[in-house]
Amino acid sequence: MYVRMMKLCIVFVAISSVLLIAACGNSESKSAKGETSDKVEQGEIEDNSSNDPLVLYANDLTDYIADMFEENTGYKMEVVHGGGGEILSRMEAEQGNPQWDVVWTGAMSSFNGFAERGFFYEGFEPENLQYMTDERLALLPENNAYFPMSIHAAALIAYNTELIDKEKVPKSWEEFLSYEGNIAMADPAVAAPAYPVVSYIFYKNGLEETKDKFQKLFGEGRLKVFPKNGPLGQALVNGDAEVAALQEHNAYELKNSGESIDFIWPEDGAAGSVRAVGISKDTDKLEAAEAFVEFMLDPETQTALAAIDDRDSLFSPFAKGAIPDPIRDPDPYIELPDIEWASEHEAEIKEWFADQAIQ
Repeated sequence: MYVRMMKLCIVFVAISSVLLIAACGNSESKSAKGETSDKVEQGEIEDNSSNDPLVLYANDLTDYIADMFEENTGYKMEVVHGGGGEILSRMEAEQGNPQWDVVWTGAMSSFNGFAERGFFYEGFEPENLQYMTDERLALLPENNAYFPMSIHAAALIAYNTELIDKEKVPKSWEEFLSYEGNIAMADPAVAAPAYPVVSYIFYKNGLEETKDKFQKLFGEGRLKVFPKNGPLGQALVNGDAEVAALQEHNAYELKNSGESIDFIWPEDGAAGSVRAVGISKDTDKLEAAEAFVEFMLDPETQTALAAIDDRDSLFSPFAKGAIPDPIRDPDPYIELPDIEWASEHEAEIKEWFADQAIQ
């Protein structure tokens, strides 16, 4: 009850702060161009309500982001929702004729590959980068092709408490791969958060050694692969697996809903999924797109998003001063593989993993 009341208080304060920014024409926390709802009303900037909306491709918190952005800047937004893997596939398919202006999802290694192939508008220098710590600025590509804004655990080690005692739960990814019972994970070729998991394990333990471990699990029929984290979590609840590499959002949701599910943060680090935002190089709404990047990098926005009563609000904000969800571990141990390495090996690992899963 205390946590929920605390969260409601944060929701009120955070959203009130975002709305206050929208109402103050001289606020220091504005988009790069300084657009606010107040300025739209006063005629100081163009009213974009009659223009085509800014098109955002996103997979999380899509029920909230458009209204928050419009209230803050005056720009209309159309959100195209899809799973992370679906968004990446759609961007790939539309390479010659992008239908998106901005994208926001947790797939930084894929973003790195897209940046190398010229998908993104480059060179923008948001004012709100000032709020990012040096550690997080290190994740920013040199050409500013995309902008990391938060991180969460792409997977924790979750387990069915009716099937396994806590002391027998694997404490690390090495123990996870060596576990003698049935384990499960999401498909890295379909579920966007699953690739950071397998790329981290491959990066940490070596390509060939990790392949051998996975092949042993597949060969013995002890590893089950599910297309997404939703079905994976349900399989864990149903007892189809004893232990699973389950995304943080799903693990907390199942545990808090009263299911016989618990989880641990791996001793060798939870594999991280970095949410980033990028602008299409072909957008004809560059001013609105830049305003969206500024909006997403703002500490007030990140606090408001983290305060929403939604499982996807569980993340560590990158902006200094942003407040994470109080229900979450305040100092989670999250690790990333080298982004260049993960991007370079992405197609290889996904294809190899898919081949093993269908044999």
